[in-house]
Amino acid sequence: MKRNLFTFSAIIAVVLFFSFQSFAQWSPPGVLFPWQAVPAQFGDEDVSPFIATVSDASGTIHLVWSNENQGQTSLVYAFRENGTWNEITTISDENPYAVMPSLLIDQNGTLHCAWVTMDFNFNFIISYSRKFAGQEWETPVVVSGPEFLLNTYPQLVMDDAGNIRLFYTAADFSEDNTFYYLRHSIIDQSNTEVPVPQPVPLTSPENLASHSSVVADAVGMIHCTWYDSEGGVSNISTAVFDGTVWGPTLKLALSGQGATLQEDMPIVLATNSNSETFAIWVSSMIGTGQYSIKANDTWLPKQNINDPHFRNAAGLYDANDVLHLAGSELSQQGGDLYHHSFQNETWEHTLIEAGTSTSTPGFPSLVISNDTLFCFYVRMTQSSGYQLVETYSPLDFETGVEPTDPFNRSLLSVYPNPVNTSSMLNFDSPNSGAVEFNLYNMAGKKMASNSIQIEHPGIQALNWSKLFGNAMPSKGLYLLEVKNGGFKSTVKIMIAE
Repeated sequence: MKRNLFTFSAIIAVVLFFSFQSFAQWSPPGVLFPWQAVPAQFGDEDVSPFIATVSDASGTIHLVWSNENQGQTSLVYAFRENGTWNEITTISDENPYAVMPSLLIDQNGTLHCAWVTMDFNFNFIISYSRKFAGQEWETPVVVSGPEFLLNTYPQLVMDDAGNIRLFYTAADFSEDNTFYYLRHSIIDQSNTEVPVPQPVPLTSPENLASHSSVVADAVGMIHCTWYDSEGGVSNISTAVFDGTVWGPTLKLALSGQGATLQEDMPIVLATNSNSETFAIWVSSMIGTGQYSIKANDTWLPKQNINDPHFRNAAGLYDANDVLHLAGSELSQQGGDLYHHSFQNETWEHTLIEAGTSTSTPGFPSLVISNDTLFCFYVRMTQSSGYQLVETYSPLDFETGVEPTDPFNRSLLSVYPNPVNTSSMLNFDSPNSGAVEFNLYNMAGKKMASNSIQIEHPGIQALNWSKLFGNAMPSKGLYLLEVKNGGFKSTVKIMIAE
């Protein structure tokens, strides 16, 4: 059906415009697991992430998060299959705190998770576990080196040979000052308790480095960025690993040269199908995010983004090479949570949840499942503690969200699409009373309109013929708008015949 789009060459540009604008359609945020609290602070340090998520080829979402457990913190897991979440299982609760998870799924469907464990002696170690499909999580093992006992920010990445590689920050705090170093190893799948040390990129002359971010591109190269310092000046540096050696180290930004780098904020790395690499970080001098893109093996000069909502950001590319980011307001007190999308050198910024004096969203994680973008995040409240929250937005506006998934029906969707007189419209109305339906062509002309009364708010399922009769407009693409009081939502539909 999607091939029919090519017959409408005259309106392709308009189609792309409306598809891009429609990313703003987010579902109302909801608490995922009631009474399950996710801490947003570790001691006195405001850190990220506390949530990690991946999806497999079937669209099943796998979610790992740090969960409060009687004054301690457990690492727990749940998965969402066919719109239903299973029971929560515990990966690790043997030590006081388990935080900063990194989650990866390999080509065989095996889940790999690394995280920070704090033991009762206040040592910070990197733990690792894996879960084969259909089995339970294995007993965690320690995969950080024994020379330093302050290890944080684990990052898992899989290379093109299928190796599971681990990057993390190791710190020596035995002296008056703390020194941070970058560590890199392969987790041997035949003996996970003995990681194989690997080379690290050339960091500063003092070999100081922290808070690394890694990503593997479409041709198997591993990109790494990190914070380091030289001559007392903080840098953001980057290098590429071909599986054997590291390429030259380049500086993306220097503190004091158009930026004051926030070293407690993770650098977000993402790569698209063209192996372009996108890096974004936070600068307090300009009060916004800064980013650079690597295209044709060259990093472009950094640019500023006129929006402050990149604190503790997370990001990824979708199948159409649109970049999606989520982050909260750049302040210690927190603030609003926003979704940012970047396409054709244009940014769009959309509110996901507004912060209040008693409730603040933050620490987001993004994942794509069945043409739907999901955002999981932490809501910090005065009355209910920490909450794990979900919201989602459709990405495929030719077919809508996955119709067999009842979890997605709270979004405005039409199925089947291309539509016929028996197609069903599904949406979640926040109000009872009059609901107005408008059908527009891609030039913005209203082609049909109707209004009906609904008795109760909530999920509605209405037949196309009940709204617009049996007469169908001519073949083409249209926008269907639903309005109910202050609620308004729009979905793109296709009429094929």
